[in-house]
Amino acid sequence: LNLLKQKGVQQWIFDELKQMNRVRFDYKDRANVTAEVINLSSKLNTKPVRQEDLLVADYLFEDFRPDLIKKTLESLRLDNLRVFFESKAFEGKVNREEKWFKIQYSLEPFPESFATSLTSFAENVDRQGKRLDIPARNPFIPKELEVLPGPSHVPKFPQKVYEDEQSVVWHKQDRTFLTPKGSVGVIIYGAQVLSEHIAERFYISLFHELFREHMREMNYLADQASLHIGVSGVNHGVQILLQGFSDSFEAGLEEIVKLWASFTVTEEKYHFVIEKLDHHFRNEFLQQPFYQTSGIRSRLMHTKGRYRPDESLETLQKASFAGFQDFLGKWMMKHRFEWLLMGNVSADAAKRMARNFQQSFQLLVKPNSQVLPKDEVLDVRVIKLSKKVMIHQLPLELESEKNSALLTYFQAGEGVDDKSRILNKILGDYIRDKAFDQLRTTEQLGYLVWGLEYHDDSVLGAGIIVQSHVAHPKYLSDRVEALLQLLRARLEQLTDEEFQKYVESVRVRLVQKNLTLFEEASNYWHEIESHHYVFDRRARKLAALSEVTKEEFRQYFEDVFFKERRCLEVHAVSKVHQEMYNTYQNFFDAERENVLSIKDFHEKMEKFSNLHSYKVTTA
Repeated sequence: LNLLKQKGVQQWIFDELKQMNRVRFDYKDRANVTAEVINLSSKLNTKPVRQEDLLVADYLFEDFRPDLIKKTLESLRLDNLRVFFESKAFEGKVNREEKWFKIQYSLEPFPESFATSLTSFAENVDRQGKRLDIPARNPFIPKELEVLPGPSHVPKFPQKVYEDEQSVVWHKQDRTFLTPKGSVGVIIYGAQVLSEHIAERFYISLFHELFREHMREMNYLADQASLHIGVSGVNHGVQILLQGFSDSFEAGLEEIVKLWASFTVTEEKYHFVIEKLDHHFRNEFLQQPFYQTSGIRSRLMHTKGRYRPDESLETLQKASFAGFQDFLGKWMMKHRFEWLLMGNVSADAAKRMARNFQQSFQLLVKPNSQVLPKDEVLDVRVIKLSKKVMIHQLPLELESEKNSALLTYFQAGEGVDDKSRILNKILGDYIRDKAFDQLRTTEQLGYLVWGLEYHDDSVLGAGIIVQSHVAHPKYLSDRVEALLQLLRARLEQLTDEEFQKYVESVRVRLVQKNLTLFEEASNYWHEIESHHYVFDRRARKLAALSEVTKEEFRQYFEDVFFKERRCLEVHAVSKVHQEMYNTYQNFFDAERENVLSIKDFHEKMEKFSNLHSYKVTTA
């Protein structure tokens, strides 16, 4: 506050805010109608604004009033400051109780030492070699807002506009939304440099956390300019996404490279983030049982990817600052790029941005680096289940947890054709409503019941999750089996009219248009990061949907759940249910096998085709 008073009111800051809010209003994306109505109606009760100004009130900065800004600053003083502290450490140490909800609290003047610490904060910052200041002028504010004229023929889907041994650039110029916005995505694939993938994945996550902190000031300025930048660690490297006004992209990409080149880690920062990740992994054990079963299913079904929190904790404890530094030195010394640039961006501009970023990356971030060949991109595989019921038990450690959960997953196989994908969508809809009605409403096994369809890349499946405070997973497994028998019988009685309702439900979702350019870009980006490149997938699914028959669906149901059954169950068992679980004998007879070691399970099971690898055969 003293800094702001010393610097005085800066009109250029007001002018930047005025400019960006005007731009945001003029180029506001189309929103969900229902959500927008709810938002505006709530403002009628909370904002002192005329009804005719309701749409613009949040955006327009009309008058620069330094006197009002100064008056507001002068009212922010220690003598009218109220500080809220919330912690379990205060339990039994408070002396008041709120009337309605019986919340216990205290209200007292803060000590003089606290006031002193606030007034001396700026001095402490200076002694640490840091400088507290107002933000710099924003380099990301867009200046060119003209929509590019379209060529005589604009391709309907992304086109490959450049390719060499180290990179591929996909591009699509927008002619649908006609807005000066766009989306840029790039994956930088790196060769695996550590012998254990889990250790490599951990260090990539660590880099992500530290680099995100390194980008904090840049992200603040970018957000002010409606440029949303995400840099995340993924299995095979780093993914960078930019969404916003296309005139800001080159400045954003340039700044990311500069920050990466200047990225250094102190041991203090390293241990701070290690402690943060330690808390995160331990909190995974406190998640609701149904959530934990989903994480375990993903871990079991993929040879590389998400790891159990106990595995991550063990890896964290083995990690070291020196090991992380050594990893950073070797990481990305072999790499390749894959791009998608969409929106108000020409093909020439897309190639220029990609080329400039790559040249800067190789010059400033990883000099003397080499090309990563396509066939060396990380090999991720999906497990091929056998014709048994594979069971993984997950004892819940939290003493206060009263719920257990069951996840039952049925693997359908590779969905290499569009009809299989459509049948799987119909199957998901069919079991979703029926599972909820039977297991939750009729049998009252628990409040949380889901019927789901699964897509592990091109591997299809379906499943049912039940979280229950009244039953353990073995009993729930029996009830799921009984449900499937019931659905099997009902399917025999399914009329053509009832089947067409399921078909129409899928059709409605497929024909729904993207509300924004960013939604469209997200769909195409998924095709690129999975290396399938089926950009007309929606049209192909609609064509397959028009041909699907009730008999095909009935046969698909029979194959998935009975004839060709390949099943995995994850049993999350609370301490309340542990004894009953141990003594219970399943009613339905099936060949079962316990999965005790994830590593052994992965080694002995067959695998499907490679995921996230250029070795994938596209459909």
